[in-house]
Amino acid sequence: MVRVRQARAEDIVTITQLAYDLLPERYSTGVFTTLFERFPHGLFVAEEDSEIIGFLIGVIPVEDSSRVLMLGVVPAYRCHGVGSELLSSFESAMNPHHVSSIHLEVLTTNEAAISFYRKNGFEIQERMKNFYVTGEDAFFMRKKITASPVRVPSRS
Repeated sequence: MVRVRQARAEDIVTITQLAYDLLPERYSTGVFTTLFERFPHGLFVAEEDSEIIGFLIGVIPVEDSSRVLMLGVVPAYRCHGVGSELLSSFESAMNPHHVSSIHLEVLTTNEAAISFYRKNGFEIQERMKNFYVTGEDAFFMRKKITASPVRVPSRS
């Protein structure tokens, strides 16, 4: 059974390797360590039988919006709800931070990813020319979410 949980420091090496295997851009372990240290609430892993099979890394770059930086799932587990569970866990974790949207960028030619994000409530907002190091374009996608209301202490 697949389980999604917040990432722990000891997961960083495995996340780095998965990112290397699954994503076109290359990042050092230090990048993942820094992201974890700065915002541990934004890193999630999916695991089955204690083996990490997917991950999501997100941040809050501005006060009311969060951003998915990376999401990767081992090919054998794609189309089985793992990516959707990772997104759902991230969205839930953003609730206490009162964000009103989640955004991300996706390669314009990655039709499977675009379809996946659309199924999960994201909409294309704009095309970003030369977004990637390779010079390829990206779509900026956004999903509006319902932020939990700010609780104002009552004066009794």
